[in-house]
Amino acid sequence: MAASELAAAEAVLKSIEGRWQTIYAEVDGEALPDDRFSQTIGEFSDNRFKIEKAGVVAYEGTFYINVSSNPCGIVLIYSKSVNPMFLGGPRAGIVQIFEDTKKTNFSEIGFPPPQDFNTFRNSGRALTVHRREGSTRVRELLASGTNLGCGIMW
Repeated sequence: MAASELAAAEAVLKSIEGRWQTIYAEVDGEALPDDRFSQTIGEFSDNRFKIEKAGVVAYEGTFYINVSSNPCGIVLIYSKSVNPMFLGGPRAGIVQIFEDTKKTNFSEIGFPPPQDFNTFRNSGRALTVHRREGSTRVRELLASGTNLGCGIMW
């Protein structure tokens, strides 16, 4: 890896670190009701991730960033999952961060990453938008009526 790619990877990794609350979720072109994700927190540190649902760890494992693609690629490898089909296989996606907001779009296990932040019927894609825990930026955007669905502020 070239020095510039290494520096970019470190910068992206640093921007992902922390705790993120899910504020929007969409699967196969359908927005999920708030109660399906409102108590979901993702924590990222070094190359490890943990996803809590209502305070219980539902998923954990390692993640890898690919800064040579645009948007950046991200791959999850689950070591713990409430969904057994996630275990072991790579789950490829894309990630975009703007201030204290993070957007991801993941394909099903074993499929190539999406090329954009869209989902559609039978796509097998899961789009999520997160705000960094403690951030007021997204709350301000919600209060202003800004749409936080696909293609929000990017």
